Amino acid sequence: YYVDPTRPTGANNLRLPNIAMPHVLSELEGLKRAVFRDVVRHGEGGTEIHEQVFDHFEQIAPGRLGAAEYDGFVRDTVNFLDYVGEPTQTARRALGIWVVLFLLVFSWLAWLVKREYWKDVH
Repeated sequence: YYVDPTRPTGANNLRLPNIAMPHVLSELEGLKRAVFRDVVRHGEGGTEIHEQVFDHFEQIAPGRLGAAEYDGFVRDTVNFLDYVGEPTQTARRALGIWVVLFLLVFSWLAWLVKREYWKDVH
């Protein structure tokens, strides 16, 4: 997110530009300004196409957290929301290991039976 006075919320997003979503963590991260650079590309017929490409952020106002603290806060929040979205994920993964082991043993036993049945044919 970066400061954009043309948007109704006062912020814009690089991933999803021009959406009406405020930067709810701006107090923690601080305010940033996006710096774009002009890139000239040549199109069909030799026409020049000017594009604005994101270059970097400039800090306008500091937040309550430093950069490392903010990254840790966002990481912890995302991990918590991932867990809350599917709390039985750890049990499902543990069960998955047993299912794969069962299938391996069953496949080996089926191969032994197949070998026994087909030994007279070959």
